[in-house]
Amino acid sequence: MSVVVQPQQRYNSSYIFRLAIPLMLSFLLEQLIGMTDVAFLGRVGEVELGAAALAGVYFLTLLMLGFGYSFGLQAYMSRRNGEKKFSEIGSAFQSGIIFLFGLSLLLIFVSNLLSRPFFDAACESAAVAEASDTYLFWRVWGLPFAFASAVFRAFFIATLRPNILTASSLVMVGTNFVLNYMLIFGCGPIPAMGIAGAAIASTVSEVVCLAFFAWYALRRVNHQRYALFGHFHWEWALQFKLFKLGRWLMIQEAFAFFAWLIFFLAVEHLGELPLAISNIVRQLCSTFFLFIHAFGSTCGAIASNLIGEGREEEVPALCRRGVVICTLCMLPFMAFVCLFPKFTLSIFTSFDDVIAASLPTFFVMMGSLLIAIPSMYTLFVMGGMGQTKESSVATMLAAVFYLVFTFGITHMTQDVHIVWFADYVYYIITGIVLWLYWRRGTWRQH
Repeated sequence: MSVVVQPQQRYNSSYIFRLAIPLMLSFLLEQLIGMTDVAFLGRVGEVELGAAALAGVYFLTLLMLGFGYSFGLQAYMSRRNGEKKFSEIGSAFQSGIIFLFGLSLLLIFVSNLLSRPFFDAACESAAVAEASDTYLFWRVWGLPFAFASAVFRAFFIATLRPNILTASSLVMVGTNFVLNYMLIFGCGPIPAMGIAGAAIASTVSEVVCLAFFAWYALRRVNHQRYALFGHFHWEWALQFKLFKLGRWLMIQEAFAFFAWLIFFLAVEHLGELPLAISNIVRQLCSTFFLFIHAFGSTCGAIASNLIGEGREEEVPALCRRGVVICTLCMLPFMAFVCLFPKFTLSIFTSFDDVIAASLPTFFVMMGSLLIAIPSMYTLFVMGGMGQTKESSVATMLAAVFYLVFTFGITHMTQDVHIVWFADYVYYIITGIVLWLYWRRGTWRQH
């Protein structure tokens, strides 16, 4: 009897690039949702622009609780995909949907109960507090749909088919752009809703994205192979395993974004203009992060598949190739925006005084990206490989130093660009801790 030997998949630089590009495009298109909100609100006023920053980061803190779980879910499904245990992927998919739906309802209830008292106590500007609460009230209703989409996204990345993410993001961004214009400024019988319109547009976009994912999975994926749909039921043993894997990433992401929220509250105490500046620079920073996130997540998923196939010795070379490709892709774009900073900033606001005041902070942020590339790339790789405890420890330790620096520096200066040097502290601490963990080699464990 003859035995057919399946050839091993070669995960070379070309393969990494082919997988990362559609993922990067999907992140870029999703980033355009936040950029679209800022671009429209940047033409409404400084209060709305600043409030969108505070409420946006507050919402991201809630969102990252679910996304942290989905990152752990992605690592689990990647390993099962490498081991060819396809039915276990479907069980994990269903468990993820059930858990995150319950979590989203809890977060909506807590947010609606506590958000207004929180903003009233934390903000010096009453106008910013009111606008932030208005935005958040409408935005949190998108959590169930965003969490379900995160489970679909984890499935597509884990099974090394990220191309669909680009199409879904196009649908999502197109919906958001049209609705932003109609709801923020008004259109025909639709009244101008300002910042509330931006939140409603983003929430509806989440619904449309989830509908697209579900349609694609039902019509274009062999979902019977993975047992994605059918009778959804709660499996305590599997849920415990997934929560054990994802809990660290939930804590990591929530802690990191909570630290970012505290940072923006500290900036808000410097005035409405520094807060508006920080929102613009945050959008640019997040745009460049899509390169790091895409290549880090891609290499983390591939590395997890390699470990599942028993090919651990190939992981270090894979990760080195990934960070080199990521750097080479980022540098030309970084050079372009540094050469034309005013043009870049004008995308987000039409106020000349805001553009001029943003330049020092813009250049501080661009310099920090040179440190972010290796440190945050490693963070995404280790998370994708299932090293969730290690990546969480690095993130939380870095966040502590980040907040200490922020509180110290805001009592010493009123210059917002000096405050943004906190990013250097965060990236350096993260990189050092992850480098020490990497040298220990715990990622080699099955």
